[in-house]
This record gives sequence, structure tokens and C-alpha cells, in this order.
Amino acid sequence: MTSISYYPHSLNTKYYAVLLYINENSISFACRKYKCFKETLMRRNKKIDGTKDSLIDNLIKLYQNIV
Repeated sequence: MTSISYYPHSLNTKYYAVLLYINENSISFACRKYKCFKETLMRRNKKIDGTKDSLIDNLIKLYQNIV
């Protein structure tokens, strides 16, 4: 049995990390607090449109459309 070594961030964690960065905090502070990389936070910042649903991964969106 293999163990999972990576647990993805929840949708709330992604959302609040971006909000913290947007609201005049430094990127290094937001990355330290939410334990994510700078590149990840920048990618999420480009992707967000103000709603939590905009941060849902593409694979999850695709699966929801199939089911």
C-alpha cells in the first residue's frame, strides 16, 4: 500500500491565500502563512475572478460536466 505524500490545498485555503495577497500583504507573508510556493500563488492570482469557483481545478470541472 502506498502512502500519499501530497495533500492538495482546499478551495478555502486557495481563496484566502489569494485574498491575503490582494489585500496589500506581501507575497512572502502569504506564502509562509498558507505554505505554498510563490509561483502557485501567482498562478491562482491570475486565475481568480472574485469567486471561489474560479479556483476549482480544470479536471474537477471536467468531471462535474460528465456526471
